[in-house]
Amino acid sequence: MVKRPDMSEITKKLNLPGLMKSVRSMINPEGRTPKPEAGDAWGEKFERLSIILQQMMHVHEEQAKELEEANQLLNEIFVSVNAAKKEISPDTKG
Repeated sequence: MVKRPDMSEITKKLNLPGLMKSVRSMINPEGRTPKPEAGDAWGEKFERLSIILQQMMHVHEEQAKELEEANQLLNEIFVSVNAAKKEISPDTKG
């Protein structure tokens, strides 16, 4: 039988409960940015990633609004072009 290493030392060094708390708070539905403890390098990285993702989500929302507006304008132009074509040549279809 293979002897397994003692994982308790590694667990203490990684601060898994704190890490899991940070991850849980990051994926909460409220979208709050977690505040890491001072000197928590991983927590600071999680915080920075959370901020970057929130900024990207905001940009995506704005782009979606602009794409919707552009699509609406394109549809209006299409209707206008078809109406103009019918006025010029009533026999033209579509």
